[in-house]
Amino acid sequence: MINQILEAIQNRYGHLGFSEMKSAMRKDGLGDIVDLLENPELINSLDEQMNEEEKLEEDALTPSLDIPSIPLSANDNFKFDSKACLAKCAGNCCKRKNYLMVNLFDIHRILPSKAAKLLNICSTRDLFEGKPPLLELLCWEGPKMYFPYIRFLPIGADLETKPEYAEDSICPFLRPISEVYAFYKEDLPEWAREEAMGCILREDKPSVCRLSPIGESRRTPGKVTFEYTPPIFDCPACETDVEIKVSDYISSVIPLSEKKQKKRAHQILIDYSGREGGQVDQARCYEILKQVHNIDGLLFQYGLGIENRPQIDKLLELVIAATKGHFSVYDEFIQNLKNATTSRLYRSRS
Repeated sequence: MINQILEAIQNRYGHLGFSEMKSAMRKDGLGDIVDLLENPELINSLDEQMNEEEKLEEDALTPSLDIPSIPLSANDNFKFDSKACLAKCAGNCCKRKNYLMVNLFDIHRILPSKAAKLLNICSTRDLFEGKPPLLELLCWEGPKMYFPYIRFLPIGADLETKPEYAEDSICPFLRPISEVYAFYKEDLPEWAREEAMGCILREDKPSVCRLSPIGESRRTPGKVTFEYTPPIFDCPACETDVEIKVSDYISSVIPLSEKKQKKRAHQILIDYSGREGGQVDQARCYEILKQVHNIDGLLFQYGLGIENRPQIDKLLELVIAATKGHFSVYDEFIQNLKNATTSRLYRSRS
């Protein structure tokens, strides 16, 4: 079984150096496997133990590298019990990773959230410019598209250490569930364990987290497909007899307005991925996306406050234009900022 695991690792990550391979595996949520690779004694011990056990026990002790995804339609049911997260979850789905890809809408859901004040988040600058930053703009290797990623906090290392170079990491929004309920001035349910973990953002957490264990795909324009994928092996919320309909679940966690926004965002990615390389100046596109995502940092450069922050539809318009190579839209936006700065200075002197 161990040899099979190592073979699977080689097939997926064999083109990388050892340190790069470890970083990639932790980013993919395979930190437990990395720990095994770095501990030969543990591997040998586990291998001996597995040889003595029945196959059912082997599968329970050593999961495969990939959690199987089950295709679903909107009318299908899947097994999931949100209460089990509070009763049994140890927060393992939010640990042993380096980064979590989010989107522009997630950022602007966090900013006005109740938890933002607790976390000293007043603007996008607090997300992107902190030490360490909570968010980073990184390139998604598939379509070479830049997205914001939550940067996990390294455990047992200096906070300035990038999570991929730490032995372990944890989502900065993960808290003991008792702390979460206390912050929202709510009584902890009797069936919840105080040791359980939860997200301090709650209903304002990123859409990928709210949707889990359901994944959405819009690779085909005008068509949405779904997959059921437990976030971790042995997820207590998924190992249940409670069933819920896909469409009902999505409606309960994603508002209609956000569904429309997500549809536009997916279309941007489809359009960008379908272009031949070289049609868009990627360096210029990256700089624009970096400024748009940290919009308050851009406003600060022109002496403007967050009250001048554009609506998210305008920001999305800038993203769409940049990914199409229509940089004049961004240039016009910058000129408007300059005009607003000049006007503000004129009023202050009058």
